[in-house]
Amino acid sequence: FSSWSNSTSCCGSNAANCFSGANARGECAQTDNFTVAFLDLTGAYLVQLAERFYLAPKLAIGYTTLDPAPVVGANGPENSGINAGAGVGIEYATSMDHFSIGLDVLGRYILGPNIISLQFFPRVKYTF
Repeated sequence: FSSWSNSTSCCGSNAANCFSGANARGECAQTDNFTVAFLDLTGAYLVQLAERFYLAPKLAIGYTTLDPAPVVGANGPENSGINAGAGVGIEYATSMDHFSIGLDVLGRYILGPNIISLQFFPRVKYTF
């Protein structure tokens, strides 16, 4: 089992996705374009599928900020919350010493604003 801190900032294509509902004129009550930043603790386990090829199921939990707030809750604009997620990665150990490449897919649920997030990102890793 491996655990490390992972700070990821990502902006997505959330345009025209109204999370707060429409007002009387049919317009989104809050913004429908916002930035999401994650600060997570992620745990993963490498499972060898073949020589130099691994599968890495992972779990993540952390804190999220959203700017500007896409949702208004009972206590005002909700621009942050706890997130929890799960995902999977693939990793290939290249023939160069300590160098691997991969691809990760991670889904997170942001509690508070109740937003689901899905990320795909490449990984380049050099181990000292």
